[in-house]
Amino acid sequence: MRRLLTSRTFVLAGAVLVVLYLAGVPLLMLLYGSVRSARVGDPAAVFTLQNYAKAYLDKEFYRLLLNSVYFSLGTCGMSLVIGTYLAWLAERTNTPLRHAFVVMALIPFIIPGVLSTIAWILLLSPKIGLINLGLQRLLDLDAAPFNIYSMWGMIWVESIHLYPLVFLLMSAALRNMDTSLEEAALTSGSSAFATFRHITFPLMRPAAFGVSLIVFVRGIEAFEVPAL
Repeated sequence: MRRLLTSRTFVLAGAVLVVLYLAGVPLLMLLYGSVRSARVGDPAAVFTLQNYAKAYLDKEFYRLLLNSVYFSLGTCGMSLVIGTYLAWLAERTNTPLRHAFVVMALIPFIIPGVLSTIAWILLLSPKIGLINLGLQRLLDLDAAPFNIYSMWGMIWVESIHLYPLVFLLMSAALRNMDTSLEEAALTSGSSAFATFRHITFPLMRPAAFGVSLIVFVRGIEAFEVPAL
């Protein structure tokens, strides 16, 4: 009994209680309000499932759900490619200024998502985007070549905002990986791409799977990019 009542146990129990209070109470209130016919506290409110029926029987709900999944999968894939490639350059090559990649990866985390989204709108908007206007004048185009308001435009902006997370986690995975297998493959005549495909990436697969789940969830809950 004394072994269980240690300072570590009290600290862990306190942390669990804080998390339950901060996350559990709002979630319970949300669930409670979802089965009420009016706002919480209204004396005329009664328990009902009409709110769920109204939401899940609406065809528009499923269209929006598919768009959200498509947006999140696209963001996850693009972020994984960009972040993993930059992590490989920083940890496995002698690319100039590769050590500055970590500092550069932190910049999107410092800039608020709303500001970065507005910046991309000013660059790639079909009407006022500086890049679109410049390319239209340079190439004598009738229409803007890029549309930031399209699905792929939104995926690009969200990927630029989230790829640093992939970069940081994949860099850590590469840094802690035993390089003897890669060195043996290169010594045996394997190309850099074949080594990455058959040795490096399979060893990185657990980290890639974990960060993909994080980015997918971040894409599902994204608000700034789709709203703007």
